Amino acid sequence: MPTSRGVLAWWLALALSGGAVAALMDAVVLVGTSGVGIATVVAVMLTNLGLSLVVAAPLAPLAAALEARPRLALLAVFVLAATLAWWATDPLARRLSLVYVGVVGVCGVLSTLCVALARLPNRTPAVWLAVGGIGVGAIAADLMVSASIYPELHAVLHVVVAAAAAALGRRYVRAELMEASRQRFLALTLPLLLVTSVHLLTADAWAGQWRSEAATRARYLASLTRALHAIDLDGDGHSALAWGADCDDFDGEVHALAPDPPGGGDSNCNGLDAPAQPTPKQLGLTPTFGAPGPTDAPVDMFVLVTIDTLRADCLAFDHMPRVAALAERGLRMDRMYAAGSTTFVSIPLMFKPTDTAPPVTERLRRRGIAITATGNGAPGLDYPGMGFSALDRTRTCDEAVDKALEAIDRVGDGPHFLWLYCLEPHAPYAPKEPVTPAPAAGCGGAPESTKTLRYRGEVAATDAAVGRLLDGLRNRGRMQRSAVLVTSDHGEAFGENGVWTHARSGIDPVLRVPGVLVGPGTTKAIHRGLTTHRDIPATIAGAFGVLQPGDERFGRSWWRLSSAPDRPLHDFVVARSALYSSGAKPYRSMLILVDDRYKLVAAIEDRTLSLFDMMRDPGEQNDIAGDVVALVEELQRKLALYADVDGYVGWQH
Repeated sequence: MPTSRGVLAWWLALALSGGAVAALMDAVVLVGTSGVGIATVVAVMLTNLGLSLVVAAPLAPLAAALEARPRLALLAVFVLAATLAWWATDPLARRLSLVYVGVVGVCGVLSTLCVALARLPNRTPAVWLAVGGIGVGAIAADLMVSASIYPELHAVLHVVVAAAAAALGRRYVRAELMEASRQRFLALTLPLLLVTSVHLLTADAWAGQWRSEAATRARYLASLTRALHAIDLDGDGHSALAWGADCDDFDGEVHALAPDPPGGGDSNCNGLDAPAQPTPKQLGLTPTFGAPGPTDAPVDMFVLVTIDTLRADCLAFDHMPRVAALAERGLRMDRMYAAGSTTFVSIPLMFKPTDTAPPVTERLRRRGIAITATGNGAPGLDYPGMGFSALDRTRTCDEAVDKALEAIDRVGDGPHFLWLYCLEPHAPYAPKEPVTPAPAAGCGGAPESTKTLRYRGEVAATDAAVGRLLDGLRNRGRMQRSAVLVTSDHGEAFGENGVWTHARSGIDPVLRVPGVLVGPGTTKAIHRGLTTHRDIPATIAGAFGVLQPGDERFGRSWWRLSSAPDRPLHDFVVARSALYSSGAKPYRSMLILVDDRYKLVAAIEDRTLSLFDMMRDPGEQNDIAGDVVALVEELQRKLALYADVDGYVGWQH
């Protein structure tokens, strides 16, 4: 049986070696990041040391028990390292690819090799160089890959780094402690325990927004907190440890993503019980004005065009001449935000005012309006849930336009709702025609790269296809009686703020999308106010005169702007997104509130808040939440009430 002294010695050895490496590496990353203060760096380093003490506690008895059993110890190290690596990976991804099995195996082998080398009776400098080399190699690989992608790989590399650190620390730290007197042992441990304990209790007070700054940058801290979040006493998938999302770990129905209907108490830990009958202003809406539908002439056809992964800055003559020309004939939304940063969140909310409401397309069908949906869009969408029997699937947007024109001819002059869904701008960006550098910036960011040029090629091809649809409407004499709305499900990031693609960020390149409405009575204008996908169900219903009060629960019909294009529809809008993580929950939920000036980013499960002044800092580089605490609290209350009324229960990818 291991002695208590041996267990304590191993505990401190593991914590000091692993914690020191974690603290040092996160400090290196943070110091090299602009806008991160020294208080954040110190807070992250101390937190790494403190959490390492906690994480090492269950490992110390195992290490002490295996001390005298070398072969069993090596087997245990392999199993432990492989298990940690397997747990850290995304379950869906590891089922889909044997690559993850190989990565987990390599992690186990490298970790075991570190310990085996450290246990050799004659440890030469070459042995220590080999162990150090494995650790340094894992550190280098971790630093070379962006923190915003491949989180599973980062987590697995951290396991290897921890094994190398433990192997190196075994000889020096543990041996020193085993030979030390009780007084010396206490002198070493008590100050460290005291400092880290006080820090963990007071860091939020003296270091301000350090957790928000560290959430997306401090790599080892993320792994340590994720390890502690595995401790879940009530089995609801959330932990109360290490700033976890559970405010009551003894009640499985209380946590940050629990349903929290208005008037039912606070079951989602946001400190708010929303009123049963909130006012429109509380949901970010301005007082109604104007007519919710066209007044100059009736609409007998509504065409909704959704172009997947289209950034707002692509709507320019240099990139999309046909859609840009269309925008000049009607209303163009200058600050339109997607309902979510992925297709499966945003597109359903173009047809339904809330997640649980019936789609407006069902109401149109009951009124005898023909419904057509065609495109090459996402196959996994719940098309029946959006009021379509299915999507008439095609291989390309061009083929979808052909089917759309056939449907127009088939329906004739009767009322018709047509949805065209084009996927081309989505990765992997494979245009048929080569693309030359554009004379204007935007549409993929700068500097230009092969990836952005290919993306622009797909955008240009989609624009040409949409242009063919517009020509078909015009040639058939339908444009005068048709409303055309063009938008995207979300944008795309090309390295801005370290983010690539979409689905895992709240930055504007991901969330801002184009918005165009042209139809009978629409005013030729650029609307500078906030708009959102949540406006589209009311806009569709208003076009055919079937608007119901619930359609404008979270949005406003764009037809209201026909009489006053400069009046705002929203005081603020809300979008859904996520932070990309790993393990059993690869996405951590985020909500983003945007008003006329500020953007509040709330990482729900991390319990962090960031605030950006979009007027002075459109690139979202400087988090000012710590400087304007009262404003953050006000915006947080607005967001919490909105989320409760909206029935938000976390990220659905």
